[in-house]
Amino acid sequence: VYLQRLVALKDWARPLHLPEDRISYHVLEAVSPADAILNYAEHNDVGHIVVGARSSSAIRRHLGSVSTKVV
Repeated sequence: VYLQRLVALKDWARPLHLPEDRISYHVLEAVSPADAILNYAEHNDVGHIVVGARSSSAIRRHLGSVSTKVV
């Protein structure tokens, strides 16, 4: 599952033409996704975080619950 998600993430980002030396991809699994993201960012040299959302409500469409906690 991890490898499938990593491949999907890279496929999603490919059309963005991001510089290979400036980007890395990580799939994190945890009980609390927001805590896992924040912990990873705190212990690594993270400049930007991209987070997806799945909800269809107006506010959640722009910032999901995990995104809200990470911001």
